[in-house]
Amino acid sequence: MIIRGVAYLGSRNSLSYNFELGKENQIIIPKKFATGSSVRIIDPKGNEFLRQSVILPSGTIVDFSDMDLPGVYQILNSNEVVVCLIALNLQHSESDLTKVVPKDILNKIERTINTKSSKNTKIDFISDKDDIIQQIARIRSGTELWRLFILLALLLSVAEMVVRRSAVAEQPQ
Repeated sequence: MIIRGVAYLGSRNSLSYNFELGKENQIIIPKKFATGSSVRIIDPKGNEFLRQSVILPSGTIVDFSDMDLPGVYQILNSNEVVVCLIALNLQHSESDLTKVVPKDILNKIERTINTKSSKNTKIDFISDKDDIIQQIARIRSGTELWRLFILLALLLSVAEMVVRRSAVAEQPQ
């Protein structure tokens, strides 16, 4: 956030852009800032690569449609001067917090895994908040093995004491 804030405050309005990933993104660099037909792009991880741009009478067009990393990109002209900053953000649909219908969730699960295993998978949706306590109680009322393990631990400790006592009694003094 600090880097973006400083970048936005320190740049000109016409030379900073905000786009979403996965969409057709093109920028026009004004002719006074564009020198040459290629620009150097620095991605958020610091990787640098050259990109050929289309030269028009009004400026240079740079295509950003194939970028897949969110963050702030820098565009440098052939004189190694930063001429543009571009912020590529995640799509708004990825941060949509509206409720999803359980049927849509089941459809997505069936598309991602094969149909044989999805038929054997049991998915339970909790529709009411008060129903959560009842669901937990229902799940807990299944096979509770902890009581058996405590009983087994007590029996093993008694057996260990008997074996220890008989081993001490058989030892010659």
